[in-house]
Amino acid sequence: KRAGEWDETPSHPKVTPDSPWVSSSGSCKNRCFELEDVEPPNCRCDNLCKTYNSCCLDFDEHCLKTAGGFECSKDRCGEVRNEAHACHCSDDCLENGDCCTNYNVVCKGDTPWVQDGCEQIESPGCPAGFVRPPLILLSVDGFRASYMKKGSVVIPTMDKLRSCGTHAPHMRPVYPTKTFPNLYTLATGLYPESHGIVGNSMYDPVFDANFLLRGREKLNHRWWGGQPIWITSVKQGVKAGTFFWPVPYVYAVHSEQPDSYGHKLGPLSNELNNPLKEIDKIVGMLMDGLKQMKLHRCVNIILVGDH
Repeated sequence: KRAGEWDETPSHPKVTPDSPWVSSSGSCKNRCFELEDVEPPNCRCDNLCKTYNSCCLDFDEHCLKTAGGFECSKDRCGEVRNEAHACHCSDDCLENGDCCTNYNVVCKGDTPWVQDGCEQIESPGCPAGFVRPPLILLSVDGFRASYMKKGSVVIPTMDKLRSCGTHAPHMRPVYPTKTFPNLYTLATGLYPESHGIVGNSMYDPVFDANFLLRGREKLNHRWWGGQPIWITSVKQGVKAGTFFWPVPYVYAVHSEQPDSYGHKLGPLSNELNNPLKEIDKIVGMLMDGLKQMKLHRCVNIILVGDH
């Protein structure tokens, strides 16, 4: 039995908090997305360092390659290839498969996916070499069903996905309506009483340990009951991945917005339109990229709010 849910640092006297100070000295060169779990005060280069605010200073430069941005502009069309950039606008980027997602739109005069009409797709139109259509699960934290009513003025890409695809009027989250219980329910198909994740933070008297979003204890497998979809997929012979694994057929991506802004501004605030527009822009980049790679008639997209 688990008890003692809280939002921030727990008050249980046996908790030893993680060190609040992490040195950002050191480099991520040749360390990007390393699997080693580096102990504080050393800086990190793994894909959780942003969550822990513990990245080395050059993490963005070496690992995310943010220097060149993630979109093409007219000035960048035909540029000399720069391997320090995450994506390219050079003449050979289509051949190499590493163009920025809006390359065809900006540099070749193509239309964005959101401006194209709805298509009646009877069967997947996947390029040669695909055994099955891939699935991309996009989880948007705190995305209320009512946000979809904002329509094409605020969320044009998601509005098109809704109108051209299939949709439900709402979803019923599991109790408690927190992020981690609902995400793991989506991943396993189990209720929290079965998979064991009953809060974003909790104390287990049997383990005599605390589960925290920013704590290392959450990585211990003893908390996680059930079998997540990516493990089920692998056991069925399907390649699966969460964000960084190569060439999977099942992807799962989670956005922490608009939940934090919703808490700060209120779910009915007009100011919430700005983070919603940013999320929609990212979904639009995904759809433009899929179209550019001729995968928009192949890939299945599930867009869901966790609570």
